[in-house]
Amino acid sequence: MLPELNSKSIQENLLLLQLASSAFPSGSYTHSSGFESLLEDGIVDDAESLHFYLKVWLLESVARSDAPAVALTHKCIEKNQPEQLIELSNLLTGMKYSRGSYNSSVMIGKATFKSLVGSFSLLGRELESYMEFDPDKEMEYHHAIVWGLATKLYGVGMLESVSAFLFSTFSGVLEVIARIIPLGQKDTQKILAESYGDLVDALSLSMELGLTDLSSQSAIQDIAAMNHERLSMKLCIT
Repeated sequence: MLPELNSKSIQENLLLLQLASSAFPSGSYTHSSGFESLLEDGIVDDAESLHFYLKVWLLESVARSDAPAVALTHKCIEKNQPEQLIELSNLLTGMKYSRGSYNSSVMIGKATFKSLVGSFSLLGRELESYMEFDPDKEMEYHHAIVWGLATKLYGVGMLESVSAFLFSTFSGVLEVIARIIPLGQKDTQKILAESYGDLVDALSLSMELGLTDLSSQSAIQDIAAMNHERLSMKLCIT
């Protein structure tokens, strides 16, 4: 006998799967988060070095900036404080030290927003109302904010939303760079499987940080993202 199904919970999980899918048209497959520069410089050239620098980027950058921004977006909506989203947006913009990092965040965010608005009628209208709630103060379409808004408005729990964001962000860059090196599917999946503990650590850190705690402490990643703009030949936008 089948157990009783919780339709709402299942649909919330399906939204996360859709957002995290490589088939979702966010354009994330064209962004390397600076890793293409690390490849060009010979710093990353195999599975071991890629795994190491992915871990540094995850724990010192993503887990301290974009991932907690997803959680903070949930909290802003929960407390009915949409004006804090503008402050959060400004902080994220200030922490994107390179033009590439900023462009990547906003380009993926805009593509995610447009796809959700075009696919979900009610959720799309709610998203539009929050992103444009104050016409006098522009809010950037940072990926973390759009993700946080969409998942919160759809009823997804904050912990589930942040964990899915971390997995999607990490696995997305892994897949992009694995194709460039190139790595085989076995090595790529091995890196992902061995990173579960790091993803849990990143989730734990992300959930603890407040608005004034946001930072990005991966200097090598920031420099690589800046250098990427000057590469004579590149496969990725950022």
